[in-house]
Amino acid sequence: MRRRDLLVSVAGLSPALAAARAAVAGPRETSRASQPVPGVLDIGGTKQLFLDEQLLAGTRRISRLTGRPDKYARNPILVADRPWEIEKGENFEGVQVSGQAVIYDAEERLFKMWYNPWANGVRPWCYAVSRDGYRWEKPALGVYSFRGSRENNIMGAWSDVKFFNVFKDPHDQDPARRYKAMGESEGKSPQTSGTAVAFSPDGIHWTPHPDNPVVRKGRDVADCPTFLGWDGRIGKYVYYPRPGHSLAPEIDGKGLETPHDRMNPNATHLRSIGYSTSDDFVRWSPTELMLAPDPSDRVDAQYYQMTAAQEGDLYIGFMHMYHSHDKTFEIYLLTSRDGFHWSLDRPGSSFLQ
Repeated sequence: MRRRDLLVSVAGLSPALAAARAAVAGPRETSRASQPVPGVLDIGGTKQLFLDEQLLAGTRRISRLTGRPDKYARNPILVADRPWEIEKGENFEGVQVSGQAVIYDAEERLFKMWYNPWANGVRPWCYAVSRDGYRWEKPALGVYSFRGSRENNIMGAWSDVKFFNVFKDPHDQDPARRYKAMGESEGKSPQTSGTAVAFSPDGIHWTPHPDNPVVRKGRDVADCPTFLGWDGRIGKYVYYPRPGHSLAPEIDGKGLETPHDRMNPNATHLRSIGYSTSDDFVRWSPTELMLAPDPSDRVDAQYYQMTAAQEGDLYIGFMHMYHSHDKTFEIYLLTSRDGFHWSLDRPGSSFLQ
């Protein structure tokens, strides 16, 4: 093309190009849409973690794998070394940290742990603290008398209740309920057994609720309650009971078989994870079945229990997968956008073994 013809062509196209650019650029002043555009997730200025594929428009030849953390070379970080911790029980020894029992208190810049030694008889509920999460101290609390002395880290000991979950609740207006605990009442009948709660102003001096169990054993809870705590997205407390008959999935369709002690609603059911909410941490909604083993799992897979937390727009969960044939546990990393529907990476991708 001759130079003259090229200049004429460009000149002729310039108005069209200008119009196209103006259409793409739009008006100089813009305003926020009155409602989200279909198919577009409004994340605002919130932090986003790429733990799911919600924010990915598309991928090609990419696999999402679960990374595994390295276990601390100097484990265990807490051992049973006090007189009230080393009176060995019938089947176990050491200390038990179950459910959501360790937190980082940002106000005090301190890690806090609530644990139960496997001691004979009435197991004490104990307290430990750490500045770095590795080196733990067992402070003398002066709360509970053991063999005539209060120089110990025992917060309490009850024959009919154990607490395994604790969180600090800044949303409650009552300072006497700043810390909340959840565990299990172990009475002599289903009417006196089930989910138990307690309250504390400082995480050390505790008052069990006078009407424990707040949820009785049966359909809504069979065992091992854990919790998320306060869910800021829905403005409610959330906990994860293990469902009982008739909500829990059955093994081979056998239904409920009452054991000789009539105390274990887990009989002939697969362990699974339930979901329940509360406005006051005492009155709980009927349990819904949230997570349960399915045909993609190993035949001996049991969803033992789960803990979870919120980070930005995501819920992050750690589910304990129990393999009953091997009698082993694996921890799976789960994510959710609503706190109820979870993505679970399948066998071969456990987070921790």
